[in-house]
Amino acid sequence: MKHAVQTVRVLPVPDAPAMLSVTLTVAVSATRRADLPDVFTAELEQGGRVVTRRHFREGSEGPEDVTDLVAEILLERARRRVDGERGRQAEQVARVGAVSPERHRRDVVVEGTMRAGQSRARALTALATLNGRGLLTMRQFEAGDRLGQDAKVVAGARDASDDEDVGGGGGSGLTVDGGRSWEDFAVAAAMRMDAARRACQDAGAFDGASVWGMVEAVVLREATLTQAAGGTARSVQRRAKAALRVGLEAVGDVYGLRPDVTTTQVLADGMPVPLVFCEDRDGLDRNEALRAQFRAVSLGGRRWRAVADTMSELYAAARVELRSRANTA
Repeated sequence: MKHAVQTVRVLPVPDAPAMLSVTLTVAVSATRRADLPDVFTAELEQGGRVVTRRHFREGSEGPEDVTDLVAEILLERARRRVDGERGRQAEQVARVGAVSPERHRRDVVVEGTMRAGQSRARALTALATLNGRGLLTMRQFEAGDRLGQDAKVVAGARDASDDEDVGGGGGSGLTVDGGRSWEDFAVAAAMRMDAARRACQDAGAFDGASVWGMVEAVVLREATLTQAAGGTARSVQRRAKAALRVGLEAVGDVYGLRPDVTTTQVLADGMPVPLVFCEDRDGLDRNEALRAQFRAVSLGGRRWRAVADTMSELYAAARVELRSRANTA
């Protein structure tokens, strides 16, 4: 057990007369890390929870703060583990894909390497496969990709071989200086994932298909669209794709991605009613051009979901919905 010294800056109370900022020096216990034997970790607690965690090692002039260095080391370890897992997944997908039906294969791409004449096979994620087939907008793909990256961060933080503190009795605490240790990255990622899950659950279901269930299956469990949808029928696939897109749009809101919606109006009994919709991608047509699909977001200020292949069909569905509302009012 070592002792490290941390400096805490105490700011003056707003609007308090004759107040000055004060710097306090606090002595805290530091414990040697098992994964980095020359590094000691000190935690400052307040109100029964960890408010900051710093890493030190012995220097010629006393304890030396190496928090930034430790964060880089742990992050690089997580990256290497993820890269290794991707390689193993690529090999497995290549073996299974050679003997499996086409609808169950994950796309594998062949790309060049730094060595002349050599190439390697790389398995695309389920999300990247859908994007490559023109079934997602860039916003939807980026939202899912960010959620997937956060899931990898959280999964890496749960690996005790990388950091014995993660998932242990000490817990992961948010720091007061913005968070620079690996544990804090994991906590922030977990919070974003939880917010994304709640946003999808709040979105409910699309025609019986769970919005969060589709996002979880494709993005987090790497299921194909057929596996996630539970069937190959056109109606089943159409419903599953719509639910996935609704979920990815909700995830995009959590990650602060710029919304991509259009507002128009529908005439109902001569009165204009606002209709908000998204333009989705739905694969390629016979001319290898991206096919558009129109998905309603809200009608008359109320959440309303409908999918149509043309705007005329969407307008017609909106008028039917408005008449139904008027009859039940």
